Amino acid sequence: MPLSLGEQVGATEAVNQCTRLWSLDRLWTDYLQRAEWYTIERDYRGYMVSEGISEEDEETLGEVAEQMVYLLEEAQESARFLGNAITEHLEELNEGYQRILTEDELTEDQNMLLQDVADTRHGGISAYGSSSAQEVLDKVPIERQTLEAQMSTLGSGGLAEGDLSKDFGCNLAGLCIVSGIFAPPPMNLIGISIGLTILVSYEVGGEPC
Repeated sequence: MPLSLGEQVGATEAVNQCTRLWSLDRLWTDYLQRAEWYTIERDYRGYMVSEGISEEDEETLGEVAEQMVYLLEEAQESARFLGNAITEHLEELNEGYQRILTEDELTEDQNMLLQDVADTRHGGISAYGSSSAQEVLDKVPIERQTLEAQMSTLGSGGLAEGDLSKDFGCNLAGLCIVSGIFAPPPMNLIGISIGLTILVSYEVGGEPC
Protein backbone atom coordinates (compact mmCIF):
# COMPACT_ATOMS: atom_id res chain seq x y z
CA MET A 1 0.00 0.00 0.00
CA PRO A 2 1.56 3.34 -1.05
CA LEU A 3 2.29 5.96 1.56
CA SER A 4 -0.42 8.56 2.02
CA LEU A 5 0.28 12.22 1.36
CA GLY A 6 0.46 12.80 5.11
CA GLU A 7 3.01 10.00 5.51
CA GLN A 8 5.14 11.42 2.71
CA VAL A 9 5.08 14.76 4.50
CA GLY A 10 6.07 12.97 7.71
CA ALA A 11 9.06 11.35 5.99
CA THR A 12 10.10 14.70 4.51
CA GLU A 13 9.87 16.39 7.91
CA ALA A 14 11.93 13.60 9.47
CA VAL A 15 14.72 14.18 6.94
CA ASN A 16 14.60 17.94 7.59
CA GLN A 17 14.74 17.49 11.36
CA CYS A 18 17.67 15.05 11.21
CA THR A 19 19.55 17.36 8.88
CA ARG A 20 19.00 20.45 11.04
CA LEU A 21 19.86 18.65 14.28
CA TRP A 22 23.11 17.25 12.93
CA SER A 23 24.05 20.56 11.28
CA LEU A 24 23.53 22.51 14.50
CA ASP A 25 25.45 19.88 16.44
CA ARG A 26 28.40 20.29 14.05
CA LEU A 27 28.22 24.08 14.42
CA TRP A 28 28.03 23.86 18.21
CA THR A 29 30.82 21.29 18.51
CA ASP A 30 33.22 22.92 16.04
CA TYR A 31 32.85 26.27 17.82
CA LEU A 32 33.50 24.78 21.26
CA GLN A 33 36.54 22.90 19.99
CA ARG A 34 37.97 26.13 18.57
CA ALA A 35 37.13 27.97 21.79
CA GLU A 36 39.05 25.39 23.80
CA TRP A 37 42.17 26.09 21.73
CA TYR A 38 41.93 29.84 21.39
CA THR A 39 40.72 30.98 24.81
CA ILE A 40 43.56 29.32 26.70
CA GLU A 41 46.89 31.14 26.68
CA ARG A 42 49.88 31.63 28.97
CA ASP A 43 50.16 34.73 31.11
CA TYR A 44 53.50 36.40 31.83
CA ARG A 45 54.23 33.96 34.68
CA GLY A 46 53.64 30.90 32.49
CA TYR A 47 50.33 29.90 34.06
CA MET A 48 47.38 28.82 31.90
CA VAL A 49 44.49 31.27 31.95
CA SER A 50 41.11 31.25 30.21
CA GLU A 51 39.49 34.30 28.69
CA GLY A 52 36.19 32.49 28.39
CA ILE A 53 33.50 32.79 25.71
CA SER A 54 32.12 36.22 24.84
CA GLU A 55 28.66 37.15 26.07
CA GLU A 56 27.45 37.46 22.50
CA ASP A 57 28.68 33.98 21.57
CA GLU A 58 27.32 32.52 24.80
CA GLU A 59 23.91 33.95 23.96
CA THR A 60 24.11 32.49 20.44
CA LEU A 61 25.15 29.12 21.84
CA GLY A 62 22.13 29.26 24.12
CA GLU A 63 19.87 29.84 21.14
CA VAL A 64 21.52 26.95 19.28
CA ALA A 65 21.05 24.72 22.32
CA GLU A 66 17.36 25.66 22.56
CA GLN A 67 16.89 24.74 18.90
CA MET A 68 18.70 21.45 19.45
CA VAL A 69 16.50 20.60 22.43
CA TYR A 70 13.44 21.31 20.29
CA LEU A 71 14.82 19.18 17.45
CA LEU A 72 15.63 16.33 19.85
CA GLU A 73 11.97 16.30 20.85
CA GLU A 74 10.96 16.37 17.19
CA ALA A 75 13.37 13.49 16.52
CA GLN A 76 11.38 11.40 18.98
CA GLU A 77 8.22 12.08 16.98
CA SER A 78 10.04 11.23 13.75
CA ALA A 79 11.25 7.98 15.32
CA ARG A 80 7.69 7.05 16.25
CA PHE A 81 6.57 7.89 12.73
CA LEU A 82 9.32 5.77 11.19
CA GLY A 83 8.58 2.78 13.41
CA ASN A 84 4.92 2.85 12.34
CA ALA A 85 5.80 3.42 8.67
CA ILE A 86 8.11 0.39 8.61
CA THR A 87 5.37 -1.80 10.10
CA GLU A 88 2.67 -0.57 7.73
CA HIS A 89 4.78 -0.19 4.56
CA LEU A 90 7.41 -2.91 4.71
CA GLU A 91 7.01 -3.81 1.04
CA GLU A 92 7.38 -0.19 -0.05
CA LEU A 93 10.49 0.16 2.11
CA ASN A 94 12.16 -2.90 0.60
CA GLU A 95 11.24 -1.82 -2.92
CA GLY A 96 12.52 1.71 -2.31
CA TYR A 97 15.76 0.37 -0.89
CA GLN A 98 16.40 -1.87 -3.89
CA ARG A 99 15.52 0.94 -6.27
CA ILE A 100 18.07 3.24 -4.62
CA LEU A 101 20.75 0.57 -4.93
CA THR A 102 20.07 -0.21 -8.59
CA GLU A 103 19.36 3.21 -10.16
CA ASP A 104 22.91 4.59 -9.87
CA GLU A 105 21.75 7.64 -7.91
CA LEU A 106 24.42 7.12 -5.24
CA THR A 107 28.16 6.99 -5.73
CA GLU A 108 29.81 3.59 -5.59
CA ASP A 109 31.21 4.34 -2.13
CA GLN A 110 27.80 5.48 -0.86
CA ASN A 111 26.18 2.37 -2.29
CA MET A 112 28.71 0.10 -0.61
CA LEU A 113 28.38 1.87 2.76
CA LEU A 114 24.58 1.74 2.62
CA GLN A 115 24.57 -1.99 1.95
CA ASP A 116 27.20 -2.59 4.61
CA VAL A 117 25.39 -0.73 7.37
CA ALA A 118 21.89 -1.95 6.47
CA ASP A 119 22.48 -5.54 5.38
CA THR A 120 25.78 -6.67 6.89
CA ARG A 121 25.59 -4.90 10.25
CA HIS A 122 21.83 -4.96 10.86
CA GLY A 123 20.40 -7.80 8.78
CA GLY A 124 18.32 -5.71 6.40
CA ILE A 125 16.94 -2.25 5.83
CA SER A 126 13.79 -2.78 7.91
CA ALA A 127 15.75 -4.04 10.91
CA TYR A 128 18.15 -1.12 10.52
CA GLY A 129 15.33 1.41 10.46
CA SER A 130 13.49 -0.16 13.38
CA SER A 131 16.54 -0.37 15.62
CA SER A 132 17.61 3.19 14.76
CA ALA A 133 14.14 4.55 15.50
CA GLN A 134 13.93 2.74 18.84
CA GLU A 135 17.41 3.87 19.90
CA VAL A 136 16.60 7.50 19.08
CA LEU A 137 13.39 7.22 21.11
CA ASP A 138 15.25 5.77 24.08
CA LYS A 139 18.28 8.08 24.03
CA VAL A 140 16.73 11.53 23.48
CA PRO A 141 16.24 12.19 27.25
CA ILE A 142 19.93 11.43 27.90
CA GLU A 143 21.09 13.68 25.06
CA ARG A 144 18.89 16.49 26.29
CA GLN A 145 20.25 16.24 29.83
CA THR A 146 23.82 16.28 28.52
CA LEU A 147 23.12 19.32 26.35
CA GLU A 148 21.55 21.22 29.25
CA ALA A 149 24.49 20.32 31.52
CA GLN A 150 26.93 21.64 28.92
CA MET A 151 25.05 24.93 28.70
CA SER A 152 25.17 25.22 32.48
CA THR A 153 28.94 24.70 32.37
CA LEU A 154 29.34 27.38 29.71
CA GLY A 155 27.15 29.77 31.69
CA SER A 156 29.43 29.41 34.72
CA GLY A 157 32.52 30.26 32.65
CA GLY A 158 33.72 26.74 31.95
CA LEU A 159 34.36 24.96 28.65
CA ALA A 160 32.27 22.10 27.29
CA GLU A 161 33.06 19.60 24.57
CA GLY A 162 29.70 19.75 22.86
CA ASP A 163 28.70 17.01 20.47
CA LEU A 164 25.87 14.52 20.51
CA SER A 165 27.10 11.10 21.56
CA LYS A 166 28.41 8.84 18.83
CA ASP A 167 25.79 6.20 19.63
CA PHE A 168 22.98 8.71 19.21
CA GLY A 169 24.53 10.19 16.07
CA CYS A 170 24.85 6.78 14.45
CA ASN A 171 21.19 6.04 15.10
CA LEU A 172 20.19 9.51 13.91
CA ALA A 173 21.93 8.61 10.64
CA GLY A 174 19.80 5.48 10.35
CA LEU A 175 16.66 7.50 11.04
CA CYS A 176 17.64 9.94 8.29
CA ILE A 177 18.50 7.21 5.75
CA VAL A 178 15.34 5.14 6.18
CA SER A 179 13.10 8.21 6.35
CA GLY A 180 14.78 9.27 3.12
CA ILE A 181 13.82 6.00 1.45
CA PHE A 182 10.19 6.73 2.33
CA ALA A 183 10.35 10.39 1.28
CA PRO A 184 9.45 11.64 -2.21
CA PRO A 185 12.13 13.07 -4.55
CA PRO A 186 14.32 15.01 -4.04
CA MET A 187 14.15 14.47 -0.27
CA ASN A 188 14.81 10.75 -0.67
CA LEU A 189 18.34 11.27 -1.97
CA ILE A 190 18.92 14.17 0.43
CA GLY A 191 17.96 12.03 3.41
CA ILE A 192 20.06 9.07 2.34
CA SER A 193 23.08 11.22 1.45
CA ILE A 194 22.94 13.20 4.71
CA GLY A 195 22.55 9.99 6.71
CA LEU A 196 25.57 8.44 5.02
CA THR A 197 27.55 11.65 5.61
CA ILE A 198 26.72 11.45 9.32
CA LEU A 199 27.92 7.84 9.38
CA VAL A 200 31.20 8.74 7.72
CA SER A 201 31.79 11.64 10.12
CA TYR A 202 31.58 9.26 13.10
CA GLU A 203 33.49 6.38 11.53
CA VAL A 204 36.57 8.24 10.25
CA GLY A 205 39.41 7.16 12.52
CA GLY A 206 37.05 5.26 14.84
CA GLU A 207 34.89 2.21 15.23
CA PRO A 208 32.03 1.64 12.74
CA CYS A 209 28.53 2.58 13.82
